Amino acid sequence: MNVSAESGEYKETESPLRRLVACGTLPPTIQKALLGNCGIVCTSFPNAEPKDQVMATSLQFVELHGLRFIGLGALVDELTPHERVYDTLEQLTTRTERMISVGYLIDIPPIMAENRFMEIGQIKVAETVPLDVWNMRHPNNLSVTLAEIVEHTKNKRYKVLLEKFAGDLGVQMARPNRGNNKYLAGITAHNLGVVSILAGRPDDAITYFRKAIHLKTVAFGENNPEVALSCDELGIQLFAKSDFEGAIACFKEALAVRNRLHDMSRRPQQAMVLNYMACCHFELGNHDKALSLLQEADELQQMAIGSSAQADLDLLHVAIVICNCGYLMLALKDYENALSLLEEALLIQQSVLGDQHRAVRDTLSNLEFANAFHL
Repeated sequence: MNVSAESGEYKETESPLRRLVACGTLPPTIQKALLGNCGIVCTSFPNAEPKDQVMATSLQFVELHGLRFIGLGALVDELTPHERVYDTLEQLTTRTERMISVGYLIDIPPIMAENRFMEIGQIKVAETVPLDVWNMRHPNNLSVTLAEIVEHTKNKRYKVLLEKFAGDLGVQMARPNRGNNKYLAGITAHNLGVVSILAGRPDDAITYFRKAIHLKTVAFGENNPEVALSCDELGIQLFAKSDFEGAIACFKEALAVRNRLHDMSRRPQQAMVLNYMACCHFELGNHDKALSLLQEADELQQMAIGSSAQADLDLLHVAIVICNCGYLMLALKDYENALSLLEEALLIQQSVLGDQHRAVRDTLSNLEFANAFHL
């Protein structure tokens, strides 16, 4: 595989946690928490060996996701960076499940603390599952508090969510050494950032994402996917404000964290970060650089298809990268390749979004433009 200097080296290895699950070296209860049949919020591990008794609890939480991709739109209807970002909200809010994950904050034994995504001595890991996948595996199996958060999100009660998360964050930061507050504070700050986006408060969102990055770094260590997730969101908000250099810096950090994990299952996230960086370079007029990054993202996505539980959302990610490649081909007047890419993307978009969605209309518009100039 060709690897650019921007993205670093990719290795064909699994995450240490998944490897231990596959090998059967985790106790049965923690395997259930990660893979299914888990019906409680906090659980003990009676079958664990004495050395594993540090795995005392696994704590259920909700994690919200904001603008997880940037589309360039239709060539004949040029968008501002802010519009490129916030037009994607429609793609998220048509299916609220795409915005919500259910996670477990899990205690692990010190021997596993050598995993690449942890600092020395760290014994916490957060694992998340998309809400729609969770509901299929565990119907009606959310705690009352988490179920309320999901309902408020679905019904767009953003003021209620802001008040709740702000209250939670205040308690977690005031008593960081109590329970799991130290670890939950960064996740709560991230959720506040997402809800601020949905409530139309982008400046507040930037503040919360910066706080989330700091709190997560302190709690989990800098080489943790939770840190990368908040770097993604901060970078997208900076992109929307036309701070492309600041956005690229955030995306580079997010990509570096994921590259250091050497985890094949994170290829879709790596690909999307490359897409974000490509959009920044496009706005800066570096079209060749943008196209190179998008092609690298497409390679990663092709290798990652079917590797995660987020099949629906992953397909949208694949489509947006292909659409952006097609858009750039149009800008570079390579109409033949643009047609091929846009036709491929259209099939994917229609399978997930239907025929009337804004993203589908933009792709049809770009196809019409390409056909008009294609000889």
